[in-house]
Amino acid sequence: AAIGEGRRVASEITENAREEAVKITDRAQRNIQLEIEKARLELRSEIVARLETNGAVDASFTAPTIDDAVYAAVEQPDGRIVIGGAFSSVSGQVRRGLARLEPSGALDLTFNPVGDWRDTFALAVQSDGRIVLGGAFSSGIARVTTTGATDATFVAGPNNSIFALAVQSDGRIVAG
Repeated sequence: AAIGEGRRVASEITENAREEAVKITDRAQRNIQLEIEKARLELRSEIVARLETNGAVDASFTAPTIDDAVYAAVEQPDGRIVIGGAFSSVSGQVRRGLARLEPSGALDLTFNPVGDWRDTFALAVQSDGRIVLGGAFSSGIARVTTTGATDATFVAGPNNSIFALAVQSDGRIVAG
């Protein structure tokens, strides 16, 4: 009888150890999931970052709060940065896919794009400061003025999604 009792006790110890191991594993997985979610939330507030020439994050650049992805960024000659993407707001202001930041990272309130430019994938600045944008919107390509107003003189081209842009030295635009 003592041998049978010993097996039962050993079996109970083994089962208790298994249950405790499962509890520990479940807690660890929940903690890992919480840490991953916390990291995602922390990164979402810094979708735009400026890097030093060695790749380190530039601490003098204060990233704005952006509610969705940034797909493109281009610097203007004055140091301001135009961003395009899938976002709807930047720093609490409505900016549908197109916004301009000051060199510090603050939203430039003088640049107020009209229209819905969400899914802007490419940006280029022309020599006169106008901004060409390419993306998955109706015409695929458009141009805005230095204030963000849609440039009515620009005849939209391909009516396909545009993912890359370049302005040549003669002013012509290459789109792909």
